[in-house]
Amino acid sequence: MLNTFIKTYSNRSYKHVTMVRHQGTVIAFALDSERRIFYSVLDLENSEIKSPLDVNYWLGNPKELVFPNEIAEVGVGVADQTLLPAVKKGSRTPAAPGTRVREDEKDLFLSTTARLTADAPFQALSDGRHVFIFRQAIDAHHADMVFKLDADGNPIKDANGNPVPLVNATLLVDRFVLAGTDLKTKMEVRYQRSRSKTRPESRKDSLGAKDMEDNPFFEPTQELRFIGNLTGGRFTALLLPTQVVGVQRWQIFSHNSKTGAMDSFNIERAQDGLFNTRGSQEPMRDGHADSALRFENGDWHIDLGAGVPVGFIPPAPTACRRCSPTMAATRIPRLRCGRIKAGRFAQASATVKNGMNSPPITFSLSMRGIMWR
Repeated sequence: MLNTFIKTYSNRSYKHVTMVRHQGTVIAFALDSERRIFYSVLDLENSEIKSPLDVNYWLGNPKELVFPNEIAEVGVGVADQTLLPAVKKGSRTPAAPGTRVREDEKDLFLSTTARLTADAPFQALSDGRHVFIFRQAIDAHHADMVFKLDADGNPIKDANGNPVPLVNATLLVDRFVLAGTDLKTKMEVRYQRSRSKTRPESRKDSLGAKDMEDNPFFEPTQELRFIGNLTGGRFTALLLPTQVVGVQRWQIFSHNSKTGAMDSFNIERAQDGLFNTRGSQEPMRDGHADSALRFENGDWHIDLGAGVPVGFIPPAPTACRRCSPTMAATRIPRLRCGRIKAGRFAQASATVKNGMNSPPITFSLSMRGIMWR
C-alpha cells in the first residue's frame, strides 16, 4: 500500500539526497556513486497526467545536473575565472590546448566543475529566484583534480615544487534557473573580447551575454576558498534577513577537519545575489556591521544542541505512542519512528537571549530510509 505513494528511481546507485521547494515546486536531488548529481521535479502543472496521486507527477527519469565549465574564487574580483580543460567522451585525457571540441563531443562531467564534486552530502537552497547548490570539493589528492596553469599553460607550483590544485576540500556554490522542468545554469554579462566580468580588453570592448564567437557566458562555479578543510559534507548554509532593509546575509557553519572546531561565517549578500566579502556598511564602533549577528554580553551564544545519539529511539509520551511531543505536534502524515542510521541526523536550536531558547528541531533518516522530524 505504501509503495503506491512512493516514487522510486532504481537506474543508479544513489548515496546522498536532498530536496528544496522553489517557487512552489518541489525538486529532489541525489548524488550517485559516480559523484554525479541528478534531479527530478514534481511537475503538478503537467496537464497530460490525469491522476489524483502526486507521486505520478514526478519525472519519469531523473535528469543530470549540468555544471559550468569555469570556476571563480569568491573575494578575488581582479582574477578572472578559470576554464576547465575539455575532455572528449570515452576519454579521461584533456584535449590539447587550442583544440576545438564540439559540445556534443564533450564529457559533461569531466569537462565541467561537476568533476570537482566530493562524495559527500550536499545542500540545495532557494531564494525564490534561483536554486543554489552547495557542495564540498574534492581534496588535492583526488584522481579527478585539475591543477592551476599559468598564462603559457605551464603548471603553477608551490614552494615545495608541487602543482597547485584548483580546489582542495573547499565549498563550491552554483545557482540555476528553473525553466519548466529543467534546471539551467544562470547566464551572465561580461566583456565580449576579454571574456572577463570586470576587465575590458580595450576601449573597444563592450558588455554582452555572448563573446565575439557567439558563445554564451554562463556564471562560473563560485569557490569559497576561506571555507576549507571540509570532510563528509559537514556544512550548512542559510540566507538570513537583517534589521537593515534590503540587506540579507549568508550564514554558513562548517566543521574544520584540521582544528576539530565548528567555523561560522557571516557574509553580506551582494546585490547580484552572491557574496560580498568586503561588505557595504561602515563598521560600528566595536567593529561589527550593523546587519551582522553580534552578542551583547558574554552570556549570549548560539546553542547547536547535543545532537541525537546513534540508535536513539524517541521517548513515548501520552500524546503519541511512538513519537516525541515535538514530532506529534507537526502532524506530518505517515510519520514513522525507528533507529537512526549513523550520521543521518541534524538538530539545531538557537539561544536568542540569555535564558530564552527556541525548541530544538531534529531531522533524521531511519534504518529503513524514512525521514522523520
